[in-house]
Amino acid sequence: MQATIRLDGGHGRDHGVIMVQDAPAVSGPLFFTLQRFPDGKFLSASSLWRTARDRFRSEDYRQKPGLLFIPVGPDILYELDSSVTYRMSINDGSSFALTIDRKVFTALQGKAALEAYQKLHTERRAEDEHRAHAVHKAHMFFRPVILVPLLAVVVCLGLAAQHLSRSEFLPLQAGPATLSSAQYSAASQVQAEQTGQTTVGTVTSRENFARIWDRSVNARTDSAGQTTASPFAANGTVWEGASSLADTPVDTPDDAETTFTRTVHDYLQSDFVSPELNVMLARQVRVPGADDKGTDTAFQLLLDAANEGNTEAMFMLAQYYDPLSPLPHGSVEEDPILAREWYTRASDGGLAQAAQACAELRTWLETLAARGDKQAQNALRYW
Repeated sequence: MQATIRLDGGHGRDHGVIMVQDAPAVSGPLFFTLQRFPDGKFLSASSLWRTARDRFRSEDYRQKPGLLFIPVGPDILYELDSSVTYRMSINDGSSFALTIDRKVFTALQGKAALEAYQKLHTERRAEDEHRAHAVHKAHMFFRPVILVPLLAVVVCLGLAAQHLSRSEFLPLQAGPATLSSAQYSAASQVQAEQTGQTTVGTVTSRENFARIWDRSVNARTDSAGQTTASPFAANGTVWEGASSLADTPVDTPDDAETTFTRTVHDYLQSDFVSPELNVMLARQVRVPGADDKGTDTAFQLLLDAANEGNTEAMFMLAQYYDPLSPLPHGSVEEDPILAREWYTRASDGGLAQAAQACAELRTWLETLAARGDKQAQNALRYW
């Protein structure tokens, strides 16, 4: 067995999930331990590494044939270190290697930066409060000195006002105030935002998703010859039972990857998420030359769809790990073993091209192993 721990975006930035491959079937509560090397200490429930073996209990795990998904929280995620190797065991069984996804360490760095910012913010706030107290004391000292001359000025202005007419002292406006064209445009924009109307030149995430959907299903029909219907009606409203997406303005049409990421974020918050829609959205950026941001976003969509049994998502997910795939890998590290796992599951689901890709990957590894490549030889042991 071997396991990988990844971030679980569906439950927040401080949560992750451990995916165990070749795992045995489990019934009832599950217990697991985490051990670090080279000191061999175990993680305890009090976030301390000790020589005593502490077991963590998990009741909301999910399992499929050969796969086990164990959710973990920040009490485990934030105790990991990029310079340390780990092993885990399930229900007091034999231990196996635990690989940590690169994004987990990115989240840990983000947490450290947030803590440093909060510390700096607290120090600055204390300095501001000290400075405000000093200024207040100075004002209290100078108030009597300033008050007498100020009263004298007010009295003089009052006497002067008695000798001037209202029109001379404060002339009236010649007519009603009017808004300039720029001010009117700004006021119209504010009114449109308050009433929920979409102004010209502003593209919402709802409209962007509808455009992506139409481009995805254009000329694509099901087995019965019926074109897949969009979840949006002609007027832009969502079908009955699906919540509307948040109207997040898109900065510029050229910012395609940012638009895609925002659209996917809003889509995942909606009520009509499905594996088929995940795959359709992922296809938009699974092209040569796509940047890491869009590629990583598509990976999350495909991972969710693959875990729900979508064979095409399994095949596309395997390409992320396949060193032979010409498509971008984003921040996902190449791993022939994980590629074989997803190719096999897609092939078992009836996808013939997955079996062919898996065979090509094995041939490539055998060629490297014959040349003495240690990593290829180790990979073939798990084949």
